[in-house]
Amino acid sequence: MKTILTSPITDRCAWKGQDISTKKDWIIELDSHLISVLDNALHFIKGLNKSAPNFKKSDVPIKDDAFLDLINNISEALENGYGFIVIRGLDPLLYNLD
Repeated sequence: MKTILTSPITDRCAWKGQDISTKKDWIIELDSHLISVLDNALHFIKGLNKSAPNFKKSDVPIKDDAFLDLINNISEALENGYGFIVIRGLDPLLYNLD
């Protein structure tokens, strides 16, 4: 069965570029602490001889509250927000697809 909408969608997921172009709530800036936690998790995963997407959250013992809050915020933004985010702060020369 198909649903026919009879009113405009007003949720955050129904955005237009012009509506969010001046907002910054979709940009996440990683600080040195969060990058350090991420790097430690990456080294741990590599030590298990695993790589994306072949690992689970439970494979990586992250206990850092700031990092876990960030992950929850990202999940919330993707599921109930604009549906995308931009993460800044990672040096692309230090990371690869492996």
